[in-house]
Amino acid sequence: MYANKKNDQQGKNILYGLDKLTLQNNKNLNILELGCNVGRNLNFLLNNNFKNLSGIEINMNAIELCKKVYPTLFNLDTVNIYNDRLYNFLPKHKTIYDVVFTMAVMMHIDDDEREIIYDYLEKYVKYVIFIEPRNELKKKIWNGRLFNIFDYNIHMKKRGFTQISRNQALGILKENYDIITFKNTNTIS
Repeated sequence: MYANKKNDQQGKNILYGLDKLTLQNNKNLNILELGCNVGRNLNFLLNNNFKNLSGIEINMNAIELCKKVYPTLFNLDTVNIYNDRLYNFLPKHKTIYDVVFTMAVMMHIDDDEREIIYDYLEKYVKYVIFIEPRNELKKKIWNGRLFNIFDYNIHMKKRGFTQISRNQALGILKENYDIITFKNTNTIS
């Protein structure tokens, strides 16, 4: 769990992704973080005047820690944090989001669950920001799972997304992570 407040500046990567989508000045965006952990990124966005925030986290212990470390997130009607697995939650959650982002989450998700995520993004999300490890080839990560950052392009393009940018992450993520932004070209009502 990532409750280390000295790394709160990692949220700058999300602002950078919003900047690439020219959305950084729209503080009314409806934003969802997949795998929000203890809420560090959501708290950063809240402190930068974004109000309509949501997060999904599988680990209840992380959510309990979030309540202690970032209690403001739980005192606002405009912030929602859900405890569930993405493959359970997303098919039932029909909310349209302006932006959905991940930070070092997709690499931990099985291929089948990633398909569910991509399908959700296609139907309900206007823009996506992936902040994920820069792997030039399929590499084994923990538990022997294979992850390839180029899978995004394949799956997102086939679902009607256009890649807007791919940039090196900022801060301590700089050496190993990329920020990849996508725009959904499908009509989202």
